[in-house]
Amino acid sequence: MFAKIMLLVSLLGLAGVFSLEHFFSFSACDLCIKQRILTAVLATLSLICIFSQKFNKKLGYFCEILITLNIIAMLGLAIFQVGVEKKLFDLPETCNHAITSNQDIEKIRSLLMSVESLKPSCDVPQILFGVSLATWTLLGTLILIFIAGRHWFLKFKK
Repeated sequence: MFAKIMLLVSLLGLAGVFSLEHFFSFSACDLCIKQRILTAVLATLSLICIFSQKFNKKLGYFCEILITLNIIAMLGLAIFQVGVEKKLFDLPETCNHAITSNQDIEKIRSLLMSVESLKPSCDVPQILFGVSLATWTLLGTLILIFIAGRHWFLKFKK
């Protein structure tokens, strides 16, 4: 049941972010892309877990551990992304597409000519219903952590 819930939540999350991007013109920064990759990994692990539990209980158990570790990684990235938006953490080099006065002319030229300069910066929040998308991601990941914690609590309670 745990893997099925994780699969459903991850697919709904990916459908939601792709809908926001393609129908409502939200753009994904580099940290958002990394969060999507982790969500796709969650969906893949969940599928593997669903099918492996029917044939091999130990492999299914191992997949559940990997799912939980992936959710923890998602939580870490979501906290970092909110921290970058709130200026608590430094902006990663991969996210910095801004032109500053201390850059040389060749760096500015390459930045202007690259497609990377079209991506939004990670420290500029994109707002949905008055809350940044990174904060929505953090809230969703906290829910996943709660579900995973409940799953493991009930599993070890037996």
